[in-house]
Amino acid sequence: MSSDQIDTLDDTLDQCFDEMENNDLEKELTQDKKDNNNEQEIINNELEQEDDEEEEDVLEITFDELLNAINDRYFKLLKKVNTIMENHETINKSIQYDIEYLKDKLIENPFAVLIFITDNYLYCLEQIKDRNSDFFIYQKEKTIKKNGKTIKNKITRIGNKTSLKVILNNIKRETSLSIFNDIIDIFKLLTYEEDNVYNFHDDYLEFIQENFKLNKNFNKISIVLENIDSIIGSFDDDVLEEEEYAKKMEETQKQNKKNISRNKKKKDDNIGQDFLKGVEDTKIAKMAKQISEKINLDDFPILQDPSKLLSTLTNPEEGMSSIGGLMEVVMKEVQSSFQNNDSNENDLVNEAQNIMGKLSGTGLDPMNLMKNMNLDMSNFADLFNKGAQK
Repeated sequence: MSSDQIDTLDDTLDQCFDEMENNDLEKELTQDKKDNNNEQEIINNELEQEDDEEEEDVLEITFDELLNAINDRYFKLLKKVNTIMENHETINKSIQYDIEYLKDKLIENPFAVLIFITDNYLYCLEQIKDRNSDFFIYQKEKTIKKNGKTIKNKITRIGNKTSLKVILNNIKRETSLSIFNDIIDIFKLLTYEEDNVYNFHDDYLEFIQENFKLNKNFNKISIVLENIDSIIGSFDDDVLEEEEYAKKMEETQKQNKKNISRNKKKKDDNIGQDFLKGVEDTKIAKMAKQISEKINLDDFPILQDPSKLLSTLTNPEEGMSSIGGLMEVVMKEVQSSFQNNDSNENDLVNEAQNIMGKLSGTGLDPMNLMKNMNLDMSNFADLFNKGAQK
């Protein structure tokens, strides 16, 4: 084989090897592309599956299920009002009748409760949101026009037989607020929030169009439908404000009670100081001071034990030797005071009456105080009489 032939053969072999390598590379690239496509497809399938699972997690409530929730809420409200009015025989019976009446109506028409609350509350939902009790309390069943024609007005009812005004006239403000809140909460079930805006569900809007287009309050209802976002949205803000206001009022009342107690204590202290100032310069006070200076506490140990002293005052038979001895010392000193000073019985009696008058002004009853201590005032009278006779 010549050299030229050998070179030609080498070139041919090199060409074959290059083609084989290129084919292998192309196969690898194709396989890689397929693998990438398969991987992306798997990822996409997983993402779609996750989306499906998320959609399954979102519970969509049907209008029928919403009706059941509203029915339950409203019957709870009626039972709550019935419990509140349990001591009012007439209203209590009226509410019981309304509960049974609505139950019977639901058998005939599953929309009975929704029709009732829409007819009675939707047109005045703004007033309910504002907890405007007066709006309902002063509702008149009839209006007489200038031409003498009588027009029947819409009276908001909590049941077929019971008007809301009757309930509000017989409950406290706090209870009325609770009822208004419950009604608003029921209507919130008929709304949804999207982008921070409240709207009624489409099914409810259709329900209103079908059942209330000829209602004489339809214009008022339409205004509420257009402004439901401001009504429901501001309601939550109002609730927060009321809670904050109630908290502040409670704190204010507590502070006022503390101030009253503090002022009363100051007043009592001032009264006590004024009373003592008025007494300390009297002859009786001077006499008492002289007597106290001459009494030796060591001779009367019972005076150093307040519990025993009180016991002897409430039980005269107990410890009378010490009390008797003390009274004897006091009597001698009183007699001595009458002899050595210009004191007389009338002066002391007048001073005593003056002191008693001032003591009465402090709110204390001195006579009852003496009686509770089992002190016999006649003994003191005898004491002064004896002193004066000396």
